[in-house]
Amino acid sequence: MSQAGDTVPLVEEITDQTGMYTALAQAKSRPLLACFSASWCQPCRAFAPKLERLAKQYCQVVFVKLDVDKMKDLANQHGIEVLPTFVLFKNGYRVGSVSGTVDGKIEALLSSHGTYPIGPGGSG
Repeated sequence: MSQAGDTVPLVEEITDQTGMYTALAQAKSRPLLACFSASWCQPCRAFAPKLERLAKQYCQVVFVKLDVDKMKDLANQHGIEVLPTFVLFKNGYRVGSVSGTVDGKIEALLSSHGTYPIGPGGSG
């Protein structure tokens, strides 16, 4: 439970399959971007601040992070072979994905599905 003064993380960490189903259900019609990563993955750790910035810019998108070592079944279900991999869901369905941390790939994925930056640092 949050204490007074606590802030809600912009990128929620999902720790089990039920948590993922709950996040998808709570997102409703909002797009949800799932970042599949691992604690030992250096590119994943290096990209974490950028993911937080994207969550601020794309405030209409729900951002979640999943550790593939803790959620092997879900990672296998989505064919995750490269870390990090970002999977975009709309209305509970997978609509696209990108792998790696190349600048612009996530933004291109989001914009290809009608989502543009509107929060701080965005242009909308």
